[in-house]
Amino acid sequence: RRPARAGARRRAGRHGVGVTLVTGEQASVVGKIAHELRSPLTSVKGFSATVPVVRPQAAPRHAAIDESRRIAFSPMGGELRITGGAEFAGYEKTHEPQDFAPLYDAVKQLFPGALDYARARVRACLRPMTPETTPRFGTGRYQNLWFNIGLGHMGFTMAAGAGRITADLVSGRTPAIDLEGLRIRRH
Repeated sequence: RRPARAGARRRAGRHGVGVTLVTGEQASVVGKIAHELRSPLTSVKGFSATVPVVRPQAAPRHAAIDESRRIAFSPMGGELRITGGAEFAGYEKTHEPQDFAPLYDAVKQLFPGALDYARARVRACLRPMTPETTPRFGTGRYQNLWFNIGLGHMGFTMAAGAGRITADLVSGRTPAIDLEGLRIRRH
């Protein structure tokens, strides 16, 4: 009998090692996953600015999504993280100052005078997502390789819940929510 390796488990009479693939935005991996699963998955470029708060009484105290302005924001200590935008730009992450103007304009309307935009830290990011903008969970060709993919623009927001779903699936538990339409499609 071979000694058990780290991560190996015995459940219901089976031996096996389960692997969960967490890729984020790595371009080469996203393309390979989409091909392997025969599931449409692409990276969409979005924009993020982290802006110092100069008037806390005028700044939001809670995270929110403003769908009419196509932004999301979240207080982070003495700063406000603002995200928005969506471009199908392949895997390119360059950005220009005008890319952030819609984010700033929306937040200036909502919270006038609250932020110091001159000291903002900005970046463009890639958000792997499905056409429906809903994630996919489960296994593909290999029954011990688990996927939690396609969270898109809501990745950070849904990370804890998506992680719980994945942990439940890997452990053989039934997730707390119905996964109809969220499972990896096998074609």
